[in-house]
Amino acid sequence: MYYMYHRFFVGLSGTNLFQSVLKFGSDQSYSNYKLMRHYYFMSGYRYPIDDEFSVEPSLLLRSTENFNMQADINIKGYYKNDYWMGFSYRTGSALVTMVGVKIGKLYFGYAYDYSLRDIQNFSYGSHEIMIGLRFGDTQRRYRWLRRF
Repeated sequence: MYYMYHRFFVGLSGTNLFQSVLKFGSDQSYSNYKLMRHYYFMSGYRYPIDDEFSVEPSLLLRSTENFNMQADINIKGYYKNDYWMGFSYRTGSALVTMVGVKIGKLYFGYAYDYSLRDIQNFSYGSHEIMIGLRFGDTQRRYRWLRRF
């Protein structure tokens, strides 16, 4: 579920709701593994600074059925709603930097995750590339409501 009202947004979702079981191998000595349910809650608000700049703090909470909680604390800055830059802290796990640009209906983004755990001895972090396409014209989306 996702709800947005002007500059505020909130969402709730889940994955692996049916908790499928994975079985590795055909031998009886192998164990069955059940996928755990994961729950996600997110919320944020975009504060306009002036006509060109805005700041958006947000929070993402993740939990499994066993209540293994993790939070992402985020801050993103926007310039003319076409460019953004942000930082994120994943509790006890990683620091993230991100940048992006909107060109017409296309969105391009890049993020770099730097791990704060022992894996950093073997890895310099991870790179993520995002490409998005926005469908529809928001100005004409509900024009059928005004036809009477």
